[in-house]
Amino acid sequence: MMSGRKPLQARPAGELRQNRNAIPARITLTALLLIGPLVGCRLTVPINSFLPPSLSVAITATIVALRNQPKTSSPATGSAIFLDHGCDGCHTLAAIPGAVGIVGPDLSKIGAVAAQRVPDMNAREYIHQAIVLPNAYIVDDCGAQRSCPSNVMPENLASTLTGQQLDTLIDYLLRQR
Repeated sequence: MMSGRKPLQARPAGELRQNRNAIPARITLTALLLIGPLVGCRLTVPINSFLPPSLSVAITATIVALRNQPKTSSPATGSAIFLDHGCDGCHTLAAIPGAVGIVGPDLSKIGAVAAQRVPDMNAREYIHQAIVLPNAYIVDDCGAQRSCPSNVMPENLASTLTGQQLDTLIDYLLRQR
């Protein structure tokens, strides 16, 4: 049952003296922008309907800039990148339960053997090349006395990774010993 009070309404700050039940528009906008998404609300009136034009333009520009930023989460771990890009479908990696692929080489000790794979190439360079140019060097032994197939690993894998993801994945694989 409602009391005799009117519901609170957003009003421009200048109208506060005329209506004691009004909430300043600036507070309402802040609440909608910060808390609204958490409770499923969204702004349904144009920002410029209750803010000065200069502030409206600044807020609109900020919202557009935030919407256009790449969607990033916290920096992914090497194991998450390995799993997210399907590496476990072809490679075995003892550090990740369920990563028991048999098409590509076992990477469980790649950090220890990578430097010996290609002459004049250190471990980091080799792993980088193996991801970016997977057919540049094909490993002879894929376990069970069989050779690793060529042209199986996606050649566009590097284009699906950011530079940071590639470095994180390489660092992770270098720690596998």
